[in-house]
Amino acid sequence: MNEKKTKTLLFVSVDDLQELTSYLQQYDIREIYSIPNNESCVCVMFYNIKESEDCHNSYKKYNSYYTISKYELPKDQEKCDCTKNQSTIFISCKNNTPFDDTGLLCYDDIKEIRSANLMTKCVEFFDSRVADKFYKELNGKPYKDTELVVKYVWDMSTKTKWDIIRATDLVIPNNVYKKIK
Repeated sequence: MNEKKTKTLLFVSVDDLQELTSYLQQYDIREIYSIPNNESCVCVMFYNIKESEDCHNSYKKYNSYYTISKYELPKDQEKCDCTKNQSTIFISCKNNTPFDDTGLLCYDDIKEIRSANLMTKCVEFFDSRVADKFYKELNGKPYKDTELVVKYVWDMSTKTKWDIIRATDLVIPNNVYKKIK
């Protein structure tokens, strides 16, 4: 199955949902949902990829796999926004002024800062809530003689998402989800 770490885990062969949800209480979880007609498969969406990884490595009673959430399924160029639990942001200036990313170091939980091009930085966070805070604090903020433009982008490419979906389908043939938390 997929080896790419994501903020969503799929637990299979869950025979005691109450036990699993009790264990998961130690984490900040965005949502838990199961597959209709198959309550033994449970998807758990984390805000923070580090917590997802910790849970995956720590809780061995059930098989868990990294997958993508129902919010990340590729849909005809759907716009990425704060509802999608993404942790990647593009930041640039309105009038194409080069952006200096040294001021970003005050933000906690930055996983990586990359140059998308000369004018745009790609900032990836471990936690989607920090990305949301970053977006709210910096979008439209004055910068030099212009203002900042901040937008959400998908954490992974459509191709990577499809690779993960195909791998998940080997474990679960039905991709329809039902919310349980």
